Amino acid sequence: MSVLSATGQASISGDEHSLRPPNSIGQLFRDWGEIYIDTFCPDLRTIKLIRAVRACRTPTLGGQCYECKDCGGKHYHYFSCGHSHCPICQGIKRMQWQDRLGVRMLPVPYAHITFTVPHELNGLIRKNPAPMFNLLFQSAWQTIRKVCADESNVGGLPGMTAVLHTWGSDLKYHVHLHCLVTFGGYDRQSGEWRWPKRKRKVARFRKLRGGYRSIFLEQLEKEMEAKKRVINYHENCEMVTKGLTKKSWVVNHQHPTADTKVIEEYLGRYTCLPASC
Repeated sequence: MSVLSATGQASISGDEHSLRPPNSIGQLFRDWGEIYIDTFCPDLRTIKLIRAVRACRTPTLGGQCYECKDCGGKHYHYFSCGHSHCPICQGIKRMQWQDRLGVRMLPVPYAHITFTVPHELNGLIRKNPAPMFNLLFQSAWQTIRKVCADESNVGGLPGMTAVLHTWGSDLKYHVHLHCLVTFGGYDRQSGEWRWPKRKRKVARFRKLRGGYRSIFLEQLEKEMEAKKRVINYHENCEMVTKGLTKKSWVVNHQHPTADTKVIEEYLGRYTCLPASC
């Protein structure tokens, strides 16, 4: 095994250059990246992304050469750019995340529940992404924990794993939270597992939707009216939330399944995957 230089191109023949992955986002940036930069003058962050992905897994970053002692065949493995927005570099992280999730899953059915934020709050979220995302996670968890603690629903403490999505399949800004929720909960007093009273839901749809809306808006009001405000916006809380108390918030509850592999793969597919890539 030998290590290629940073340029790596002096010792690589034309045939070996064909090892570059065709029709990739990197090839697109290699062909049109500089033209895009010259034409549209993007910000420095975007320029760094284009140039990093363009060089990812190419001789430009160097690499390693493996040679077979018997036949003399050579295999080149080029280094990655390591950029947090690179779809190639983040692929291994998605697989690692999915493996860790599979180990933590309990041997019970899971329900896939999605909590969506109304588009009227998109401006507020774009202005305050971190605190608003935290608010979404907290509101979803408090909703699930509250409805499951109710004896008429489950009467136990559930488990939940959530993944934030900020864009939809059409790549439009669409903030929502995908949650894997255990179908049932742990009763701390008896030490037993409590199953939901309904066969296909942890709670009634109206209970989930109304509870989530109330908790989210209540927490948002506290954050925006606190003395040390974390959420700042040009409009007050009353103006921001006008009409949202009467609006039907979207909460989607899928039927529970014991085969959670499909849901794990679905969530993992969007983990570490920025829409800009």
